[in-house]
Amino acid sequence: MVLLFLSSTEKFHVSVQDCDDNDNTVVKAVTWYKDEDSDGWYTEKQDTSESPGDGWTKNEGNGEGDGCPKDPCCHTDGLPFYEDKDTDGWYVKGSGNKCPTDVGNDSKLSRTNPNSTEDCDDGDTNLKTKNECGICTNDANEGKVTCYIDNDKDGFRNWNSTPEKQCNECKDGYTSNTERDYDDDCFKKENHFWHWATCSPDQNPTPIPDPKDKKIDDAIQKIKDDLLGHTYKIPESFALRTEKTTAALEFSDCSELVSRYLEALGVTNGVKSISTWSMTNEEGFREATGNDNISFVDGSKKSKKFVPQKGDIFVWRASNGGHTGVVTGISDDNKTIFILEALSASGSREENTFNKAQGKNRVRNSQYKVDSRALSNHAGWKGYFRPQL
Repeated sequence: MVLLFLSSTEKFHVSVQDCDDNDNTVVKAVTWYKDEDSDGWYTEKQDTSESPGDGWTKNEGNGEGDGCPKDPCCHTDGLPFYEDKDTDGWYVKGSGNKCPTDVGNDSKLSRTNPNSTEDCDDGDTNLKTKNECGICTNDANEGKVTCYIDNDKDGFRNWNSTPEKQCNECKDGYTSNTERDYDDDCFKKENHFWHWATCSPDQNPTPIPDPKDKKIDDAIQKIKDDLLGHTYKIPESFALRTEKTTAALEFSDCSELVSRYLEALGVTNGVKSISTWSMTNEEGFREATGNDNISFVDGSKKSKKFVPQKGDIFVWRASNGGHTGVVTGISDDNKTIFILEALSASGSREENTFNKAQGKNRVRNSQYKVDSRALSNHAGWKGYFRPQL
């Protein structure tokens, strides 16, 4: 090891090479850099053995090109520094003019134009701008809802309105309800179909099925697909009465058929175990099914000539038994009612030619007169009940 000791009068230059070590007045020139604001960026340089003056340094720093040499808070492009914590080149809103010394690390500053690159989340490099709804996200549709024109502001969309996206909630005169409006002056209803009445000529003149009718049709068809032609039998267990297995659908009695219809219609949540004992009035029917979406049809018990609607449920109950089924339609002259029912081997009180052809002791389609002894003229007649859709 060699130790070098210098006296207080001796000078030791480590950064400058002496070109004549016998003459202490001669020193080889070095490069000096002009950095007046000491921000690490210089504007000019000189090779000289002595400092050219104030603002000069031997440290080359970050390089040449200081656009504002007397302001340490800007850089080569003359723009100020803005805070950029996640170093994605997008600045923090409201950070203002920042000097490198303010944060102590140049990599956390942005010199990009702050007028167009505000960072909505400076903690996430993947998030930079807000979407149309003012949400900081890369999903353009976040915060948007689908809306439809609703001219009469009744909560139902115009029939011919097209969907459009709006932020947060629908504007005045719009609705998010997808159900079409059938109650304005543009429509009239005849025989379960809506027809254009006073609409403008460019609107579609094709009759439009009532959506409630379609629900009823779909539910009736579902029961026909599952049960029509199957043997009448009172289920031996709760499971066989309420489940949807092959074994459960092999047999059915009348009240089970109605319960499955209500479930298919969306009125009840699941198939309920009910019987005609509990279906003789509105209160009992609602309690048995667990909801209030079934109503007694006023006038249907007293009038023998009462004409029900498609989807209604008839009930009669006597001391020795009861019966129920679903109305699937009414003839144009309002004299014949079409029924879907699960009928025992004893048959009905009105076994006409059509009904005889359908057979007994099975789930079948039936036809009865409005005032048939199988319906309103039965001694145990309770009336019609209507599911509320």
